[in-house]
Amino acid sequence: MSDSAINILRWVLLVSVVLNILQATVLFTFFERRIFQPWVAFNDRRGAKVPTSMRDERVRRFWPWFMAAVLLALWWYFGTPAGMAFLHNAAR
Repeated sequence: MSDSAINILRWVLLVSVVLNILQATVLFTFFERRIFQPWVAFNDRRGAKVPTSMRDERVRRFWPWFMAAVLLALWWYFGTPAGMAFLHNAAR
């Protein structure tokens, strides 16, 4: 993988971190009302089971924070020499 591709990947990871933080804070109600509740209603109509953990608001609030931390760790790692070497070797 080239250095410019690694930089693009790092920018995508950084933007994803910001979007996850926004989803966990400012946009939480919007995502609940526009995405999650219709999804649960659709599954209920179809007779599908939504896992009880997904119905717990604490889990839905925690998950974007968790993903932001994981993506931030990847962003940092891919900026280190070891991470760049990993990506250079992974593309071969």
